[in-house]
Amino acid sequence: MYKNDEILTVKEAAEYLKVSKGTIWRWARSGQLPAFKIGRNWRIGKKDINAVKEQQLKKHEKHY
Repeated sequence: MYKNDEILTVKEAAEYLKVSKGTIWRWARSGQLPAFKIGRNWRIGKKDINAVKEQQLKKHEKHY
């Protein structure tokens, strides 16, 4: 599968988290998900994606 130090595209990040690419873009624009450009393409670190995933899970658990 994915290694924790891997770098993913927006599409790969969306597929990994099972969210839309728009959600990934929204999180990146808001600063919630660190992202960077390589040439004309945006990339996201796997460890950053996992951190956001944990944050979202904790946020979701508080509602139950």
